[in-house]
Amino acid sequence: MNSTAHNTHGYTLVELVVAVGIFAIIGSVGIVSFIRTQRSGDLNQSAAEFASNVRTVQGYTRSGRSEEGAVPRGYGVSVNTTDSTYTLYADNGVDADDYYYDPVDDVALETYSLISNTAISGIQIEDALISSERVDIMYIVPSSEMIIMYEDAGGSFWPYDNPLGAERIIITVRHNTTNETKDVVIEGGLLGGVTIEEDAGGGAAAGEDDDGGFSRPPPSPFLN
Repeated sequence: MNSTAHNTHGYTLVELVVAVGIFAIIGSVGIVSFIRTQRSGDLNQSAAEFASNVRTVQGYTRSGRSEEGAVPRGYGVSVNTTDSTYTLYADNGVDADDYYYDPVDDVALETYSLISNTAISGIQIEDALISSERVDIMYIVPSSEMIIMYEDAGGSFWPYDNPLGAERIIITVRHNTTNETKDVVIEGGLLGGVTIEEDAGGGAAAGEDDDGGFSRPPPSPFLN
């Protein structure tokens, strides 16, 4: 009689440990990749939403829309670096020399917060890093001329006056965990626009130059 031999050999403990280890490594790599992708997505979305809202107020200047029954002098974005929020506003022009957002005189259209774990980490006007907790960017109706106002340590607001006409402001958005950054570049002048770029600023903190000090463009005696 012929008999068939059956292989009853199972997995050894060592083989099971090796297999579990391989699956654990593959799983951990997948989780790390997922978390990295999610964080990168949060940063991209935060920068994209901010850029989109800047374009929105630009468009309002040519839309003919009115606020509270009147056409405003301009529309703007008030950026607060302390809590990484920004407010879209309509400037009613109550004060002829007042181009920044005043919650008493102006109309707040909407206030936004950056996505969780992202923050506004730097503001740069032209080639000067600004140590300011707030910067307002306003567009005049209907020309869309851009006016940049920034707050000094004493709470006064100053305009940035570029003798060459065109102006450029960079808002850096950072992910607080990875420290990756995106620059939202806002250009003034006739060909002005809003773009998102990889940060090439060297990682300086908000308002801090390479020597650890602070610099700002020379203010003009515009507002006190």
